[in-house]
Amino acid sequence: MTQRRHGLALHKTVQRRRWIRWFLTVSLAAAVLIALFHRPLLRGLAQAWIVEQSAGPADAIVVSTGASREIFAQALTWWREGKAPRLVLTLSKTQSTESAGITMSRVEFCRQQLDAAGVPKSACEFIGKELRLLSEEIPAVQAWASTNDVKRILMPSEPFTTRRIAWLARRTLHPAGIELTVVPVTTAQYSAHEWWRTKEGLLAMENEWAMMVYYWWRH
Repeated sequence: MTQRRHGLALHKTVQRRRWIRWFLTVSLAAAVLIALFHRPLLRGLAQAWIVEQSAGPADAIVVSTGASREIFAQALTWWREGKAPRLVLTLSKTQSTESAGITMSRVEFCRQQLDAAGVPKSACEFIGKELRLLSEEIPAVQAWASTNDVKRILMPSEPFTTRRIAWLARRTLHPAGIELTVVPVTTAQYSAHEWWRTKEGLLAMENEWAMMVYYWWRH
């Protein structure tokens, strides 16, 4: 009996060592592959995450007052190109520096840009109030579009945020018969092709993963 127990214990030890060797071998191989091919892997991850759509004709262009300068500039470019007759700006949450008068309010900045681009007041509209999240912004867009006979919307966005916007559009806008086209816009903060090289790119990707998990859980 003792010899049998000893034999079983020895067998388990051998099996355990085999599993450890297998795990270490696989881990080492994975580490080598990542070291050798991390660039195409990470670049492919970004390409799979970003929703790539083309800017076509629409009834309105929607952009947040809190959007980056590049994104707001793209919205103005589309309007000048005749992609849509109307520009709709969603009012994002007021920052503390704006309330204190330290920095120019984003609404005022947007108004100046609209005037400089020659956009008439009849062609632009501000909607919503103190919108903090996309989950608040998209329903505000849906409510406005439904009461203004708008069926096609064009929206510029940071590259990594396109997936979250598209996901919300499928749940909120599409059931109401509203088509949203979201187009990634290159920003100065990070490159979507080499996002892992900068702190801004890493944070952008990390935040989007976290926000998508949060949205899946809440909605």
